[in-house]
Amino acid sequence: MAATLRVTPVVAALMFIVGCSGGDSEASTPTSSSSDSVGATTSSTASATTSIAATTTSTTVAVAPQWTWAWQQDPAQIVAVDTNGHSNVLVDTPDPTTLNNFGLWQVGDETAVAMYMAGDTPTAFSLTPTTATQVDFPAVEMAVPSNGWSLVAVSDPYLVIRYFYGVSEAAVLINSATAQATLLSANTADLPWAARFSADGQYLRFVTTSGDGTSSNVMERDLTTGTDRTVYSYSNYDHVRTDANGDVWIDFRTGDVIAADGSPTNNHRSNDSSIGLWLTGDRTMTYSYACETDCPLTLTPISGSAPAMTYVIPQKTATRGVASWLLADQSLLVLDSETSSYWRLPLNGVGELLGHGDSFQSSSGQGTARYVVFSTDVGDPVTYDSLLNVATGEIIPLPSTAATQGEFSLEFQRAGLLLTQYKSDGGQSIWLMPYDTQSFALLTTDSQTYCPTVLSDGSAICYSYASSGAGAIYRYDTTEGALTRVSDLVVYSLAEGQ
Repeated sequence: MAATLRVTPVVAALMFIVGCSGGDSEASTPTSSSSDSVGATTSSTASATTSIAATTTSTTVAVAPQWTWAWQQDPAQIVAVDTNGHSNVLVDTPDPTTLNNFGLWQVGDETAVAMYMAGDTPTAFSLTPTTATQVDFPAVEMAVPSNGWSLVAVSDPYLVIRYFYGVSEAAVLINSATAQATLLSANTADLPWAARFSADGQYLRFVTTSGDGTSSNVMERDLTTGTDRTVYSYSNYDHVRTDANGDVWIDFRTGDVIAADGSPTNNHRSNDSSIGLWLTGDRTMTYSYACETDCPLTLTPISGSAPAMTYVIPQKTATRGVASWLLADQSLLVLDSETSSYWRLPLNGVGELLGHGDSFQSSSGQGTARYVVFSTDVGDPVTYDSLLNVATGEIIPLPSTAATQGEFSLEFQRAGLLLTQYKSDGGQSIWLMPYDTQSFALLTTDSQTYCPTVLSDGSAICYSYASSGAGAIYRYDTTEGALTRVSDLVVYSLAEGQ
């Protein structure tokens, strides 16, 4: 799922909408347009060279196009566009500027979901490169229909969206392959980890609640049978955390450690409210809020009888929480959210203060982001000059033109991330960083150009939009180092990548 984090000044992470499906379906007939009529194309072939016994043979290999989906304003239509410049008109829609809210999200390489609110009525489509299938949206009580729907979790072909209203929100599960949607729960907790798909895609774990101060439940839905079961019941909606797939849940108020599959765990149940609890890979971490200096952090296996490991952080442990990641060399990367400081602690020896992360990301995004906008300054003033990979402890320098005090946003997608720097003159700079290379490429864009999608091959899809009607769709390929126009379509928005 795409996640956006903005740095200095603090701006809350934004999540957006998707919609969808079920019931009687009807697919529209697309209108095709070749690259000759919509603009310049990117190269559709690549050369491979093989040398055998001093003989060189060149072979032309076809490169499959990458698809994205666009929302045009004039005429108001949803269109599928590939990176070779071909386009298919899928469905007519109202003018997007007249809608209460709308969303367009990519689910897989060749699937997407569109949703919009015309008045009080949700309308949703399941999209492919050639079809738009309208589906019946389940009945949902919406106190303020103009409020948006946000994407919570995605695992092709499924996605979960919820209606944005308070701490308890209706959530809908969508199967983009079958164009079916069901009401997951009328009351789903407003948590960053409110829904998680299992690694094998067979189960969905989610949190239901009636609101702050009420009893809540961790539920599991079997996506094959559609049946639900209760994994864990607890006292208040925000007392739990989980891992990336919802396999293990911890109740940090009681010390309960719960495996979704029902296997036994090493609980830390205690009536001592001064004991903190965190989930660190296949271990849990406990620590004392009351410790003032040289504070022990103890890692215990979630299950089994392997010995515990104890690390020492040379400062007071935070009352706002400590997050940690166990690295390959058995050192522990620790975030003290109260000071936004990151420490690297050896199993035996003295810990090292690495620097500081953004205070908002540290307090609200604990354990949810793979990379953190980071400063290697250990004192004031703080200048964000790096990204910190929390899974490996690697510090990745930002491009020299970005390593200045300023405001950044990070958007995480399946194949890479987009780093945007907002300038004091109103301009912006955007860098693409594929996860496999961890190297930055500057996108030569202006303030009217947006790059919402990183494709599975590591390239980015961008579009420019101007009130004058001048605009286009571009592809940025890191090997070419430039934006290539793939379509002259003037669009209102492109599908957000996941």
